[in-house]
Amino acid sequence: MRVLSVMITLFTLTLVSATAIAARPTPQHEQIPQSIIAPGGLLPVIVHHASPETRMAYRAAQASPEVLSAVPCTCGCVASLGHENNLDCYIDEAYPDGSVSYSMHGLDCYICQVITRDAVAGADAGMSPDQLRQMILERYSNGS
Repeated sequence: MRVLSVMITLFTLTLVSATAIAARPTPQHEQIPQSIIAPGGLLPVIVHHASPETRMAYRAAQASPEVLSAVPCTCGCVASLGHENNLDCYIDEAYPDGSVSYSMHGLDCYICQVITRDAVAGADAGMSPDQLRQMILERYSNGS
């Protein structure tokens, strides 16, 4: 029963994310690039105009990279974009001068954002990286 519930939840989250992406108007001249570089400590302007959940997720990537790098992402970005963990959904690369190349993948991906929310909450509750990883896999993995 729990597996069915998780599968229904993942399907719903995927559908909601796909619908949100499809519904957002992006005229040809306003296409969002795959990544945006911002000076150290600053988020790209587009993130400031996003939902509160999106802003929270990008701020978490800035403030707690060790937490997000400890957990997988199950939205499909591992296969499609080569991501290794949830941090990759937000940050492509940090440069020696402090600037950061932010991935725009996490901008509209609700699954990435709920994984981030849960990972941060678990870390705040004192969970270890291994416990965080296990929690995320239990909640959001389809068993594969």
